[in-house]
Amino acid sequence: MEIKTSAAPVDSSAAPTMDWLTSQWLALGVDCCEAANFEAAIDAFEQALALLPNCPLALHGLGIAFNAVGAHADAIAPLEKLLDADPLNGDAWGNYGHALAGLERYGDALAAYRHSLALVPEAPLSWYNCARVLFEMGRYGEAATACDRARELAPEDALIWFWSGQVFRKLERDEQALAAFERSLAIAPEQPRAWNHRGVLLEAFGRHGEALASYDRAIALEPDYAEAWNNRGITLDNQGQSLEALEAFQTSLRHDDRNPDAWNNYGLTLAGTGRHGEAVTAYDRAILLTDRQYWRAWVNRGWALLACQGLEAALANWEAGLQSLAPDHPQGALARGLLKYHQGRAHGATADTIAPGEAAQVHWQKAWGHFSEALDVLTAEAFPHWRLEVLQDAIAVCRSLGETHQMRYLLQSAMDLLRRLVRETASTSKKVEYAARLASFYQQGGKMP
Repeated sequence: MEIKTSAAPVDSSAAPTMDWLTSQWLALGVDCCEAANFEAAIDAFEQALALLPNCPLALHGLGIAFNAVGAHADAIAPLEKLLDADPLNGDAWGNYGHALAGLERYGDALAAYRHSLALVPEAPLSWYNCARVLFEMGRYGEAATACDRARELAPEDALIWFWSGQVFRKLERDEQALAAFERSLAIAPEQPRAWNHRGVLLEAFGRHGEALASYDRAIALEPDYAEAWNNRGITLDNQGQSLEALEAFQTSLRHDDRNPDAWNNYGLTLAGTGRHGEAVTAYDRAILLTDRQYWRAWVNRGWALLACQGLEAALANWEAGLQSLAPDHPQGALARGLLKYHQGRAHGATADTIAPGEAAQVHWQKAWGHFSEALDVLTAEAFPHWRLEVLQDAIAVCRSLGETHQMRYLLQSAMDLLRRLVRETASTSKKVEYAARLASFYQQGGKMP
């Protein structure tokens, strides 16, 4: 994880009692840190420590240099030794936090950053670093509070605004996220990642042309930025520009052919143009890159197989996806629920294509069985948005089966969930979307037999 790094150690003249040779090694280490030649800095500080083992400047400089080259485990010992001798060194606590965060020991890193804040409460860098580790820990509300304080102390810091945008996105405060990215770019326009994230939000708001322009800015700054090319492909595909989208995905994959998201998106666009066999191959790449754990590709692969090989091939694919999921998959519940959901959708789609009668009823019954299993997993608390999708299709199936009582129950469940989402969401655009869907369900309720 990227962490803002504290400044290089101060000039070695602060320790006039050191012998001349030690002073020279320290001065060289400081110069190398300032020139970003961290490997040479590590050697210089180690030479100084060989002459003066408890030298605070050398211990701190060594910790900073090890962090800079990603050797976070090696940074721990010199920084701990420094802090044992000087526990009131706020910068050392900050760099110790960087080392711990680099080792993904986020709880320990947070404690270190809070030590630094206790010593220097008005340090925006420490508030920013707290926000970063809170973000990694999934504590987005606390991360937002830390970002707020960091922005108060450093209102012109582009990186703090950028990470505020990231936190707001996690909290679904999309309007604030967009404003944060735009503020960051107003301060420092040469940020390809900020342009990319801005584009994602603009696309979510349906502002496709502005999203494309944002991705183009990102790509102009970093032509091999695979993620921006991938997102550009998504926007082009959403606008019906399939050929241009395919070119964007191909460019993304040329720059990074190990991105399962790009292979999955490439497959979706291929399927959208009727090239279902090629789409299956693209999904296979996504699945193999993730040791068969990329459930979205399993979902999409099933629909491509339905189009080119039929229902049984599609159902077998989704079952294979279910069997492939590791027991400790981080999205296991969501994946299982949605794979069941798509099995149900495929049966429903098949029933729609045949004449009403016993055969169609069989498919409707199987669809309801899969939807019921999906609803057991996709709870309102954990997956409210996906639960709504399943409820909507399940209501339609119950109508086809003539199950009026079950239909009324599902319809009421969907409306209760939508009312809760309208109350809880902070996003104005989301409130409008949920309210419109709620009105649609009310209309369905009025048409029930």
